[in-house]
Amino acid sequence: CGKSTLCRLAAGFAFPGEGAVRLDGRDTRALASDELRGALGVVPQETVLFSGTILENLKLANPYATFEQVVVACRMAEIHGTIEALPGGYQTPIGERGVGLSGGQRQRLAIARAMILKPRLVVLDEPTSALDRSVQKDIVELLRELQLRHGLAYVFISHDLAVVRAMADRIMVMRAGRIVEQGS
Repeated sequence: CGKSTLCRLAAGFAFPGEGAVRLDGRDTRALASDELRGALGVVPQETVLFSGTILENLKLANPYATFEQVVVACRMAEIHGTIEALPGGYQTPIGERGVGLSGGQRQRLAIARAMILKPRLVVLDEPTSALDRSVQKDIVELLRELQLRHGLAYVFISHDLAVVRAMADRIMVMRAGRIVEQGS
C-alpha cells in the first residue's frame, strides 16, 4: 500500500517524483545529506546488527559519538542496565544480526542508535511486529515516554492498529499508495 515507500521518503532515502517532503518546512532535497541524516532517526522493522561489540553497533549511527553520548542514548532506550549486566558491558561481542540478544533487546539497541543522533523526527517501520505483546507494550511505552520527555516526533508505520492507537496522535490509513482515511 506504500508504507515502505513512505518510510523511505520520510527518511530521505528516496525523493518524490512530484511534490515535496518537508522537514520543519524545508524541502528535504534542499538539505545537505548530513543535515538530513542528523535530523532523522530510523528504527527499521529488522534491526541491523553486525558481528562486533555492542558499542561498535551503537556507534554505527555516529562514529564520532562519545561514550557518554552512547550511554545517555542507551539510558533513554532503557537498555543501559541490560548492557552493563553483560560480562563485557558495552564491549560484549554480539553475533551477526544480534545473535544472543532477544527481539526486545535488539529493538532497544536500534532505538538507542537512533537517539545517539538526537533526532527531531524518528521514522519507525514496523518496529514492534516481530515482538510478543508484552514486549510490544514495553517498547510503545518507552517511545511515548521519549516523545513526552524529549519532544520527539514520530512517523510510526504499522499494520497493528492497537499499537498505532497507543502511539499516534494522528493516524493515516494507506491503500495503493494513497492516504484514504485519517483521524484519531
